[in-house]
Amino acid sequence: MATRYWVGNSGNWSDTSHWSIESNGNGGYSVPTSIDNVIFDSNSFSTNSTVVLDVNGYCNDMDWTMIDSSVSFSNSVNYLNIYGSFLLSPLLTFNFYTEVTSRIYFYNNTSMNLHKNGSSIKIGANNGGIYFVGSGIFNLLSDFILESNPAITINNGTLNTNSYNITCNQLRTNNCTINAGSSTISTVIYSADSGTILNPGTSTFSNKSIYSTYGFNCGNLDYYNIIHWGQSSGYLSGVKSCNNLILYINSINDSNLNLASNIVINGDFIVNSSNYRTFIKSNDIGTPRSITVNGSIVASNVDFRDITITGSSAPFDASNIDGGSGDCGGNSGIIFTPPQTQYFKHTSGAVNWSDTTKWFSDQSKTIQGRIPLPQDDVYFDASSFTDTSILTVNVRRIGKSLDMSAINKSVTVTLSNSIECYGSFVLGNNITLTYVGYIVSLCGRNSTFYINTYVKKLYALQIWSANGTYINQSNLDIGSYFEPIKGTFDINDFNLSTMAVMGGRGNYGNTDNTLYCGNGIITLTQTINNGYLWLTVQNLYTENSTIILNSSNGSGNIIFGQNQPTIFNKFIDSGNHAGYYRFTDSNTYK
Repeated sequence: MATRYWVGNSGNWSDTSHWSIESNGNGGYSVPTSIDNVIFDSNSFSTNSTVVLDVNGYCNDMDWTMIDSSVSFSNSVNYLNIYGSFLLSPLLTFNFYTEVTSRIYFYNNTSMNLHKNGSSIKIGANNGGIYFVGSGIFNLLSDFILESNPAITINNGTLNTNSYNITCNQLRTNNCTINAGSSTISTVIYSADSGTILNPGTSTFSNKSIYSTYGFNCGNLDYYNIIHWGQSSGYLSGVKSCNNLILYINSINDSNLNLASNIVINGDFIVNSSNYRTFIKSNDIGTPRSITVNGSIVASNVDFRDITITGSSAPFDASNIDGGSGDCGGNSGIIFTPPQTQYFKHTSGAVNWSDTTKWFSDQSKTIQGRIPLPQDDVYFDASSFTDTSILTVNVRRIGKSLDMSAINKSVTVTLSNSIECYGSFVLGNNITLTYVGYIVSLCGRNSTFYINTYVKKLYALQIWSANGTYINQSNLDIGSYFEPIKGTFDINDFNLSTMAVMGGRGNYGNTDNTLYCGNGIITLTQTINNGYLWLTVQNLYTENSTIILNSSNGSGNIIFGQNQPTIFNKFIDSGNHAGYYRFTDSNTYK
């Protein structure tokens, strides 16, 4: 084991002229190895400098604490491998951010100290990051906050946070022990495998996930406090228990929390969404998740779907909470705001769906109502508009059954987000629908509902009807995908034009779908090479329908993958596709 001192201001790691055996000594000594300690001190730099890791770097201890000039430690595509302690300086910036594969590895097998000490660490966020791979003990001596939010992966050993805070984009743990003390550990993505041992202390795990299918996978462990900050979507799975679960919904309207497992909360469940609406739901429609709360529940502006509240707080009386409570189906242990039909009244010109002054609870429109909750039927009639208008739908869950068929003025309906309807969905002759980019999801369950678009073009249509049925009442024109994912959909002898019929994809959970094609014409217009025209429908009744393959994507491969034994009535190739169709099933084609 030797000690190497850096000398001579800026330079490359591989340049032996910068390595000395003493402080302020002569260079010319060998580049450090994994058993050598490396020191950067006040004699290393006489001015602001840059050290470039131009090769993979190795050392035992790395100590920057004694520098008195600002230094940038930059990297291209190389790895820094540390076998001992890692002691930094507030004057140091790690600029490993320009290359997404840059990494720092900690290989300690005994005990080491990790002192970020106010330095700045910027590392590539994709395949780059910080990896703990040694079997030893890693001791934090200061907050470990990564400015560029790369990943931290702990694959072995024991991390003692000593109650210092950790902030990163991703935290992945595997076969390790974390002694969390009273730390706050903040991530966007967190994944703990079954080999992780967590001693939570009084720590807080803070999550800002924006992902609906992954984000906060907690490894079936016990936690103390968990905070979920409202984003567009969030995912929570594998919390065996926690003391408090707190949702802060203060910056994004209509934040989602998707629960992929049951959770026990020994303290309080707080949904702090006073200004924005949030949605707490099972990640799989029709599969309930239980939230056992043994403290209190405080909530506002919240909707639930497939959630069961148990514990000493059950039933949770949410009937009079601020903003009301929305019942999207499949819930128990919750007393919801009673359903109330809402009627819309405007004059002319532009108006937003979220304008509370436009909603009334009586058909004569004299009693002030509310923005419809998912259990509220929604009606527009001849007195809803006095002249040409533009209605912007700027909420996601628009209500239970929607009926706009009685509107007698010209109204342009513009979607500013995807929408969910929990009953029938009926537009009207006087409606012009601006559809680009947003999905209409029909989510009524346990009953029969209707859809009548009056041949207004939708961007995409999804059916999430757990144990329910939707019956179509007009020709359907869908610019993108038609996805009958759950429940029964009856095209009902009308025509359907869409890029593809997608019965269910892997990220949609369990699919249980039935499609009746009727006697109409189904035109498939997929334009993506190697894209699907059709993907599995579990129970498909083609009846006397005609399917027209009308792809025009050039010479690529287009896939028809029903993958369930089915007899198809009639297929027609329009001849517009210069490539070929690939059938991945063993069905019968008349």
